[in-house]
Amino acid sequence: MSEKLAGNWYQLVRASERRAAVKNIKEKTPFVVGVTGSCGKSTTVMLVNRILSKAYGQDVQMGYSSNSQRSVYRTFRKLVKNNQTVVQEISAAGGSGYLDYLVRDIPTNIAVLTAIGTDHAKAFPSSHDIVLEKEKILASLVPGGTACLNIDDEHIAQIAERANKDVKQITVSCERDADIRAHIRSADWKRQLSFDVTVEGHTHFVQTKFVGTIALHNVLLAIAVVHAMGLAIEPAIKVLAEMGSIENRGNIQQTQDGQSFLLDSYKAPLWSTQLFINDLENIRNGPMIMVLGHLSDTGNGGAQKYRQTLNRALPHVDLLIGIGRCYSSAQRIKKADPTANVLACETIDDVLAAIAPHPDALIILKSAKNAKIWRIFAAKDAPVSCKVQLCSLETECKNCKLLRA
Repeated sequence: MSEKLAGNWYQLVRASERRAAVKNIKEKTPFVVGVTGSCGKSTTVMLVNRILSKAYGQDVQMGYSSNSQRSVYRTFRKLVKNNQTVVQEISAAGGSGYLDYLVRDIPTNIAVLTAIGTDHAKAFPSSHDIVLEKEKILASLVPGGTACLNIDDEHIAQIAERANKDVKQITVSCERDADIRAHIRSADWKRQLSFDVTVEGHTHFVQTKFVGTIALHNVLLAIAVVHAMGLAIEPAIKVLAEMGSIENRGNIQQTQDGQSFLLDSYKAPLWSTQLFINDLENIRNGPMIMVLGHLSDTGNGGAQKYRQTLNRALPHVDLLIGIGRCYSSAQRIKKADPTANVLACETIDDVLAAIAPHPDALIILKSAKNAKIWRIFAAKDAPVSCKVQLCSLETECKNCKLLRA
């Protein structure tokens, strides 16, 4: 049968694959942590996997990044060990009804909801339908299962309110009364994210290698999963101190000449990019230059939304550079106000020339992956040969033979 995956294309999930996955689940009886939401799924899965394996010595099967129906079924078809913990990212990108088979076929012991926004909005009749689809993850819970919910997200707070009272909940928040509550101490790119977390009346200090506050709720949800499993959280806190973002999804790296880059050029949906821009003041510790490339999920009026995004970022950085699909919007803003701290750059070499006078600035690269603006970071250390503006290759630039052909 064909299952809808996105607005105009399909991925085949054969009945035999579903049957094999369901049969394997019944035979292997895994302990399943299912993670869904509009953003932060991969980070949360990575955190839970690393914590459970390193802090508690568990043998964890992780399914993340590839989160389509077929990828999820593949994870469970390939299980070979009994009673293994599986931490699985689950996407609802295919629109209304996309999760129906998954929540029926794959029972979860812990269901995690990260945040709900307008990513993949084209696949849904309305934003309300996005909420209803992601809420279905709670229907996958086994009797006695636990829902870990970020109630600082208004949509998820409403889900928590209307959820079946038989569903055990562990809520996390920085702003509301919750089972797990955090108070931020620092978040800038030099001191990195640290906070006090209170669980069952006990407060602990948590230091991480994340930058800004975007990942805070993912960290809290990982702690919630540990708590839901009845494990002491102190070992998890020790592991968190050693962990940072997934590469190219908000991590800090330095070039050979010592310049620091914040690399976030794998995904850039409009909604979560706006959240990232709102977080820039938390990230700031000294001068910052932001390079903005391609956005996704812009819908109708894309050019206007690019300009709105650039204008939203302008007050928070010392220099804003538009490249790729942001080029023309940056150009229009500069034409309207020649004093604006914005530049339109056509090539990677243009960007390198623009940032060269600012060796002490943090360079922020934000884009969807098809723009491959990671090459700006790579080109600081050695010239790159690839000049393609829009690349459809799934290969990461650093592993691509065309980078320095």
